[in-house]
Amino acid sequence: MKGIKKAMKEKIKTKKITSQEMMQIQIKILEYIIDICDKNNIEYFMIGGSLIGTIRHNGFIPWDDDIDIALLREDYNRLLNILSKTQNTQYKVIDKTTQKDYFYPFFKVMDKTTILKEKKFKEIKEYGIYVDVFAIDGLPKEEKLLNKRYKKQKNLQRLIFLNNAKKIEEKNPIKKIGKQLLVIYSHIIGNKRILEQYDKVCTKYSAKKTEYAISNWPIYKKEKEIHKSKNFYKMKKHKFESLDVKVPVNYDEVLKTTFNDYMTPPPEEERKSHHEIEVYYK
Repeated sequence: MKGIKKAMKEKIKTKKITSQEMMQIQIKILEYIIDICDKNNIEYFMIGGSLIGTIRHNGFIPWDDDIDIALLREDYNRLLNILSKTQNTQYKVIDKTTQKDYFYPFFKVMDKTTILKEKKFKEIKEYGIYVDVFAIDGLPKEEKLLNKRYKKQKNLQRLIFLNNAKKIEEKNPIKKIGKQLLVIYSHIIGNKRILEQYDKVCTKYSAKKTEYAISNWPIYKKEKEIHKSKNFYKMKKHKFESLDVKVPVNYDEVLKTTFNDYMTPPPEEERKSHHEIEVYYK
């Protein structure tokens, strides 16, 4: 029996997915999402590095390995609801309501025939190649309230990272102790309660009713993450690999806010993926 299991493991390892194969799988997932959005009159748009890739490369940034899209919160909820009810042999939605070990506050659409492992985080069962789907939420206009709202979101985001990281990476001994205490605190609260609090903070304001907006998973400095809500109201089509995808009409302002000179590629030594993953065929 042990010999059979060993042989099976070795067989799986020989089916590692190449970066080009991974891109093609992600394009097919995106095509599936776009088809459902179009059929149900739901507005989505490319965001982050995927938006840069769309504008600068008419596709993937060559050294990137994921696709990110976003929707205003109301459209995000509609899409999640429709996808959750859609039966498909190839793809499925994964979020905090479908799997207890899933710890992100946004959902992904995943290819069920693949296996994906994140090296830095705890294993998520039945996890495969995906497209990230983010929500755009509103922000209060008053600076004091805005700062308070942003700080709450980032503190909870930090707890999510610490609660699900395989190990604490911190050289400073004092900071390491602080992180270890936060890890204990996050374990006591648990992912479910952290994510509930996170959603409560994010969904307090609608981007359809506020002047400023932010993604529900900000990873850059505050001034790079806050956008004018109106920039996410109108879309237009643009080429992305073999697909026509939607981008904000004011994509230039959106990208300059986050990336400044987005049309100039970074130095060659910085041209690498920010994810540490392994991907296989089932």
